Amino acid sequence: MVTMKDGIVYLVDNKALTRNGNVSSVSALTTNFAKNKDVVLNELNGALAKAVSKEEKDVLQSAVTAIEKGNYKKVVTNANLTKDDAILSGVSQTLKDDGFEFIDVFKR
Repeated sequence: MVTMKDGIVYLVDNKALTRNGNVSSVSALTTNFAKNKDVVLNELNGALAKAVSKEEKDVLQSAVTAIEKGNYKKVVTNANLTKDDAILSGVSQTLKDDGFEFIDVFKR
């Protein structure tokens, strides 16, 4: 998932795991990140080429530029249908040290 706010692109991987504790592996944003980032850029550029309105073009170009400049964040979420005692609560220290953020959708 890709979203943007205040000029920062958020590259999001939702972990719909039915257990509690931290996420320690996010291969889409670690091991496979370079490939996946290229796919996102290609999709954004494709959408940019087809954009009709100036507003749409501006948003898409802003996202492309932000990613190309490294102005993005890697984010993990825990959106899921699960029991109250089986909710992911964060990311491992290793992922935190690598700059990952966690969005707990159950606390919003």
